Amino acid sequence: MMKFIRNLIFSGGKVVSGQKPAGILHIGVEKTGTTTIQEFLHLNRKLLAEQEICFPRFMNLRNHWQMAVFCCNDKKSNQFTRINNIDDLEKRKKWKHDFNALFKEEMLKISGNYHTVIFSSEHLSTFLMEESEIQSLNKILEPFISSFIIIIYIRRQDLIASSMISNYARVGLSTTLPTGSEIVARHFYNYRRLLKKWSEVFGKENIRLRIFEKEQLIHQDLLQDFMQQAGIRQDEKFRLPQRLNTALSATAIEAAWLFNQKFPAQDKRSDFQLLNKLRLEMIHQINEKYPGPGKMLLKNDAREFLNIYKNTNRKVAAEWFGREKLFNEDFSMYTENLPSTDHQLVKLLVEDFINQKGLT
Repeated sequence: MMKFIRNLIFSGGKVVSGQKPAGILHIGVEKTGTTTIQEFLHLNRKLLAEQEICFPRFMNLRNHWQMAVFCCNDKKSNQFTRINNIDDLEKRKKWKHDFNALFKEEMLKISGNYHTVIFSSEHLSTFLMEESEIQSLNKILEPFISSFIIIIYIRRQDLIASSMISNYARVGLSTTLPTGSEIVARHFYNYRRLLKKWSEVFGKENIRLRIFEKEQLIHQDLLQDFMQQAGIRQDEKFRLPQRLNTALSATAIEAAWLFNQKFPAQDKRSDFQLLNKLRLEMIHQINEKYPGPGKMLLKNDAREFLNIYKNTNRKVAAEWFGREKLFNEDFSMYTENLPSTDHQLVKLLVEDFINQKGLT
């Protein structure tokens, strides 16, 4: 029966009155074009609705991060709990109560009107580290969803770590450029462990694992690849998003690091939201005025970091793709030396911005 429903859904079948929709969970991972996919889904909500596919807007316009925070262990803290001032247990309890009520109300409206619902957030793979947290996600969705497809894009770990340098600077989490052995080994870098936990909850047969390499994407295009995995029919009316989340220049990154030393993301002061806004404003101004290549890992550090996951990558390649290697192992995009910056200029730029804004 489940197979019949899934085949009906992905062959463009019509909604049957009272039938629960299928669920597509796009869970990242980070730095695999998630923002581009979310922007595409947002721009084309009406056209997707004509295909009886819903991309919910009640949780957020684009990124459904609230689902991840809701299912997280209450003891965990992250940028969203800090920004929304829900690190306190009682405040988070109230937030979860309100979110749960809103979620149920909206899912009841969706049920019976669409054959597929797409949820998308890279934070589902970032925040939900424990199997119990993934089970919590399944628990809140199961009453409203008939079947699940989990779409996961994975990317070579050193390339993610290198791309994350700009992200760390933007959110105040990094003040130095790490070497290969010093990079925080975030849990989702271990793809074998990640896949095992999601498979145990949602079933391996429901996971669509994709490699975030141009040559391995359908028509070498991320959006076309995603549309095929999600059962979205091509439409010439679809609007395509502009390039998003571009890397920062070396000058902007260094400026962010100096700012972050004075105003780190972990700061619990009451004006956290304002400081976060000012940090982004400063970074944007400096990146516009002083463009150029950003900071990446050095070639040897990248090799060293990827080597940490050599064995687990080989096992994923064998189990999921029947081959020896998981990724292309070209390192030509890296250099032996970092791009130079005028440290004195960066210091003056940051000090000038801080003075203009009256920060102390």
